[in-house]
Amino acid sequence: MTSPEGFKSNGKRIHCTGAGNEDHLWQCDPQPANCSKPAFITCSDHPILRLVDGDNICSGNLEVEDGDMWNISCNGSSTISADMMCKQLRCGSSVTQHFNCDRNQSLPSTLTCSERINITLMDNGSVSDCSGTVHVGSSKALRPVCGSDWDRKDGEVVCRELGCGMVIDTSTTSTQQHGILDNVNCNGTEKSLWHCMAKYNDSVPCTSTAHVTCKKPKVVFLKNGTSCSGLVAVEHAGKDYWLSGANETWNHTADVVCRQMHCGKATAVTPFPHVPSGEPAEGMENETWSESYNCSSTERSLFDCPKVNTTSSNQSIALVECSGTINATLTEQCRGTVQVCTHAGCGGVCAHTWTDANSDMLCKDLGCGRGFTGIDQDSEGTVTILAMYPTKHSTNLTGSVIVENDRDIYCNGKTTGIVCSASVKADFQDSRDHCSGNLKIHYRGKRYPVCKEYLNNSDVRNTICKDLQCGETGETLEFFGPLPRRRQRWVSGLTDHNITLQDKVHCSLGGLQCSDWQKMRLQRSEDPGRASGGDVFVHSENGSRMLSNHGWTETEGDKLCADLNLGGYKNHAASAGSSDVWEKSFNCTGVKKPKTIWDCKRDKSPPGSQGLHLQCKANRVVTLDRSSERCYGIVDINDERVCSNHWDLKHSQIVCQEVGCGDAIHFNTPYSGFIYIYGRHVRCNGSESTLGHCETSERGRCDDGGLAVYCREPKVVFMKNGTSCSGLVAVEHAGKDYWLSGANETWNHTADVVCRQMHCGKATAVTPFPHVPSGEPAEGMENETWSESYNCSSTERSLFDCPKVNTAPSNQSIALVECSGTINATLTEQCRGTVQVCTHAGCGGVCAHTWTDANSDMLCKDLGCGRGFTGITQDSEGKVTILAIYPTKHSTNLTGGDVSILENKAVLIDYRHSTPCSNKPAVVVCSASVKADFQDSRDHCSGNLKIHYRGKRYPVCKEYLNNSDVRNTICKDLQCGETGETLEFFGPLPQSKVVSGLTDHNITLQEEGHCSLGGLQCSDWQKMRLQRSEDPGRASGGDVFVHSENGSRMLSNHGWTETEGDKLCADLNLGGYKNHTASAGSSDVWEKSFNCTGVMKPKTIWDCKRDKRPSGSQGLHLQCKESPVAALSGNCSGEVKMDGVGVCSDHWDNRHSQVVCQELGCSNAFHFNTHGESGSDVYHVRCLGFESNLGHCETVRGRCDGDLVSVYCTGGIELNTTEKCGGTLQVQHGDQSEHHVCPLNLTKHFKNLVCKQLGCGDAREDFKTDLNHTEEDLETTLDCTDNQLDIRDCVSVQSCKNVTPAEIYCDAPPSPPPISRTWTATVLVVLTMVVICLFLGNLFSVYLNRPSQKYQVNEDEEEPENGDVEHQENGDAEHQENGDAEHQENGDAEHQENGDAEHQENGDAEHQENGDAEYEEIGSSALCSAMLCFHWQTKNESTASALPVGVRAAALRRIQRGISFSSSSSSSSDDEESIVHIKPRYINTQPAGNVIYEVEDPEEVYDDVDTDPDRLDSVICEVEHPQYDNVDTGSDIAETTV
Repeated sequence: MTSPEGFKSNGKRIHCTGAGNEDHLWQCDPQPANCSKPAFITCSDHPILRLVDGDNICSGNLEVEDGDMWNISCNGSSTISADMMCKQLRCGSSVTQHFNCDRNQSLPSTLTCSERINITLMDNGSVSDCSGTVHVGSSKALRPVCGSDWDRKDGEVVCRELGCGMVIDTSTTSTQQHGILDNVNCNGTEKSLWHCMAKYNDSVPCTSTAHVTCKKPKVVFLKNGTSCSGLVAVEHAGKDYWLSGANETWNHTADVVCRQMHCGKATAVTPFPHVPSGEPAEGMENETWSESYNCSSTERSLFDCPKVNTTSSNQSIALVECSGTINATLTEQCRGTVQVCTHAGCGGVCAHTWTDANSDMLCKDLGCGRGFTGIDQDSEGTVTILAMYPTKHSTNLTGSVIVENDRDIYCNGKTTGIVCSASVKADFQDSRDHCSGNLKIHYRGKRYPVCKEYLNNSDVRNTICKDLQCGETGETLEFFGPLPRRRQRWVSGLTDHNITLQDKVHCSLGGLQCSDWQKMRLQRSEDPGRASGGDVFVHSENGSRMLSNHGWTETEGDKLCADLNLGGYKNHAASAGSSDVWEKSFNCTGVKKPKTIWDCKRDKSPPGSQGLHLQCKANRVVTLDRSSERCYGIVDINDERVCSNHWDLKHSQIVCQEVGCGDAIHFNTPYSGFIYIYGRHVRCNGSESTLGHCETSERGRCDDGGLAVYCREPKVVFMKNGTSCSGLVAVEHAGKDYWLSGANETWNHTADVVCRQMHCGKATAVTPFPHVPSGEPAEGMENETWSESYNCSSTERSLFDCPKVNTAPSNQSIALVECSGTINATLTEQCRGTVQVCTHAGCGGVCAHTWTDANSDMLCKDLGCGRGFTGITQDSEGKVTILAIYPTKHSTNLTGGDVSILENKAVLIDYRHSTPCSNKPAVVVCSASVKADFQDSRDHCSGNLKIHYRGKRYPVCKEYLNNSDVRNTICKDLQCGETGETLEFFGPLPQSKVVSGLTDHNITLQEEGHCSLGGLQCSDWQKMRLQRSEDPGRASGGDVFVHSENGSRMLSNHGWTETEGDKLCADLNLGGYKNHTASAGSSDVWEKSFNCTGVMKPKTIWDCKRDKRPSGSQGLHLQCKESPVAALSGNCSGEVKMDGVGVCSDHWDNRHSQVVCQELGCSNAFHFNTHGESGSDVYHVRCLGFESNLGHCETVRGRCDGDLVSVYCTGGIELNTTEKCGGTLQVQHGDQSEHHVCPLNLTKHFKNLVCKQLGCGDAREDFKTDLNHTEEDLETTLDCTDNQLDIRDCVSVQSCKNVTPAEIYCDAPPSPPPISRTWTATVLVVLTMVVICLFLGNLFSVYLNRPSQKYQVNEDEEEPENGDVEHQENGDAEHQENGDAEHQENGDAEHQENGDAEHQENGDAEHQENGDAEYEEIGSSALCSAMLCFHWQTKNESTASALPVGVRAAALRRIQRGISFSSSSSSSSDDEESIVHIKPRYINTQPAGNVIYEVEDPEEVYDDVDTDPDRLDSVICEVEHPQYDNVDTGSDIAETTV
């Protein structure tokens, strides 16, 4: 795993208690640390805990996720507390819990958390039952759910959680509210929306809100009647119940039922004293609903009526008849807009809520078949019905529950339009297969073919397949056979009102194959050249099985032979290879005029296991015509041409095998473009042994002309162990090689034929050998002789045309033959151009169609030109004399010229026809003609690319490098791995032409600016970078790491010298070598070493790489001489500069900005922009993402064609308000003007942080907004997350339009308590005593050279000699002159006297240059006006003691270097002492936060004092100053202020 973006080596080591005390990682204890690797965490995709079956989301039975299951949880062995569980569930803290861990019981563990969270639906500001905007309610607030990614599965969970049954519709509504959940992603099975994956925050900005419409939990309907009459029943929780009521209340109740059913008023009520006897009605429980109602006739719903208790003797169910009716129709016959008429009138149904099931049910009601889905709907109109959903027992749509569309806010006037299948009657056109073939649609009395694009709609395909009873789904096929006549129109579309017809040229036609497709084919023909018979197989989606022979007669045989275009039936028999037969049988008895054999199919399973072998009358003979050669020519079936439509190399392979030749080489259309012919279309699946077994059309016109196929000879003669035209004669056949033997007296004539066949002229010498060469066989040879011998007459074209002879073994020999000619292959230019093959007959090109990439590689290798490029642009035309050239299996090069290339043999086929290659010869570009290298890259196999061309080097267009073949060939040629990926060009753009393309003759050059340039990174890339710099502000040194595709490893220190250091420092643009040491953090080092000894003028350190593994495991820490310094022009903001030079914005992103801000101690980056005109000498910077210094990134200086970059860090932000502690909030960054802020969406905690930043008390909620504000377009937002401690880190650049600027009002800062006169006098006395003690203590410490017993300051390393006091001049007290405060002399800071004070040279303090040093000491004026606080907490009890002023003075004096002192706690036992060592943790020149000094582990400095160091836990010294007024002291540490 690679380091994450933005990882820094000087990080934090985090310690959490794990006891439920921390809500967030930032609340754990961070310790500074130099990190060698970043921390990674992998979180599960779903919450691991959930609470179910409670009265809200935050209470109930505890379950834990286990894979795909949720199991009852026992928490008895868990280290996670109940509070932590509640926090994980975002439910506050634990209130009650019971963990049941008895394995013998199945009782669940229960947990109740402090938050009460429920899902609520809101409509028009009030709570809604089962329809409305989704809200999440808690004890804090009720907030909506944002609509991003909201879909039906999310709605299913909400409806189920609310007990509202199935979801009807989900939608979103635009808004500018703030929600609590966004990007909700449910899988549909969750028990609560709270259990789904989602982005959670107390306040999420929403662009839309989620809306859901659910089915009502209780539904009233009428059973066993019409749409508006029947027995009254209730559906609830998937069950149906009869509704019972008191006899005297039924009239009013019936009125409400009719109104709720949209059926008007009740006209008749017939009570029944009991449930109907006998079996219950379908879907009914024969039970009565548990509630009875006493309605007043005015209620909208039965369930709004008051509930009553009635005695069973007074209860009855009732048959109710209403005044109205409900009808659903379409505006046209079997298609159009859905119209639903109730007692209130007619109108449309909302298109959003309409379902495919509704379409099917309505089409069935109207006798129109099935409903189409996915049609183009163009209906608009009045929407009166929001939704219609059937109850579970509904058999027609008019018996559905209807939801009125009270407010047309979700439908937008879009009414439902449907098309029933009866209006689109489709069938397969003259297909011999079942549920597969060309499709035609009946429309207004005619049948029309269908555009393929229309069938690309899966809903259309699936509906047609269902309507034809061909399965549930379908896939598109190419149209097969001759195209319909020219003037016929084609179906191109379907709407709810029309079928769209287009002219023929509008589209390509298509066919359909449904999921229940079945095809019958013949296989295993006895005679490969004749296809009239074979075993009958049935192919389907489930595989292939043989058809049963049982019951087969001449009637079925006649029909199948006709379907296969093989004439009539001849005979049939049981197949010799049958074993497993298909489970269906065929019988045409009683079937009137079956169209195909499939009309005779029976579901009856045939007995026995004998398969069917069928013989038809017609023969199909496949030949290759118009060629004197047996293995290529024009394909004929029974002297009829074969069309090229649907043809591919798979079909050619069947032809080549059928005519007894080798593999297919090529096919083409010799008549294409200038002649129309008539023939048959053929479509094979690849398993056929003969072309006649493939699907064959009727004879028709071939749009693309006829078809020519070129096959390899089945037997090939070649010469072994010689040159291109000499060697031992051998034969290749069926993948094996054999020596050719013959009678001694016939070899001369045979040799002539071999030379002619090899395109090598005539035989000039024949040397017979009596036996096969002894010893091991030659590579690729069998050490066997060919089984046939020949007696040639010297006139044959091929050895295999010669008469075969039988010769006695004693008279047989093999022969070494030498021919008069040679074969050479060259390129028309050096290492590039058109392939030219020269034989004894002359020179010419090779057909481009048959040329392979392997041929290119072999030829380039033969010519010493590297590798062959692929994918080049070919612009050559010329004479083609060679159809194909292909090596035998043992060839290592394409042609031979001398003895060194013995095994290079190739088979050549004369090119005789004029059209197969269209005068397009093969062209090759070898890598040696395109010499590429990396431009001045300090990395290995990565960087900007340049190509050498005619003595110059040119950069390369990125578009050209997008070709993977080009990238991979360059990487292989540079020995940089097998593959490569494109990079952005880095650095100043060159002022030259650029390479934009590659052809067989030229490299294409374009002017500068024609394209964006690119670089290349190959798979073997390696990069060397510095990390872990001691001085974050200087990048001159660090540990050396090697990064590669396999990760990052430290470079070994072994054998490293100044020579290697000089080269690496130069590569890194850090000047020369200074020194190197072993790294303190080394453990696992890289397996390669570096040694420049003997390397002549290495370009980069990579030229010195050695494969030798280094000894030892010490890493290399390198220090170079130069150190580029990064800076910002303002206070934590402004233009980025390196060594005072601007930085180009090219390649810059937020990752680079973060490096700058953290390097300068300015916290985090929140924005960067570009500005101004760039210069001719600026820095270009590209970081990998882990650097802690900008100088560790890849840098180069030069011209910048873009702008310069400016960065803004949160450490430079100031917050203000228009009035003190209140008013309009303003953000100022650096020297920029103050900006208003978008409306605040912050929690109370973060508002308090804003007020604290302003120097005020807590935020107030009771204020009135300033009504005088005008709306503005703003660009600044406060967007906080839980892990942010500093409110300035919340500032971000986000726009908000037409808003009122944010306001905030805070309490006034707390006033200090009044100081009494007595207390004032006491303080003056104490301070006087302190000064005296300090003076006397220092005199004793300095002059007697021994520490005081009570408070000892250990100043080891820097005490002055010869009795002089450190930092003292002219006998004055240390750091004190004329009664001035400690660390001060006439207003001058500590370490800054005019004498020779320590840490000072020529008046300049160490670590300080003109006030601009990164780490500077805090002056005495700042310290004297500050309060110094010591927080002291012992491990066994929390106590606090004010450290005396003497210790305070010592701390102030030595705080920059770190001090040691001893102290006794007033709360501790007598004589108990602890040694405390204080050192500066971090001092920052920028006022970006607290200046904090941290105490080291007491055990590390405890030496001689006999006391218990474990009692002291921590001491923190915090310097408080007006510019550091936001010190946040933790409540866990007792504090005392002096």
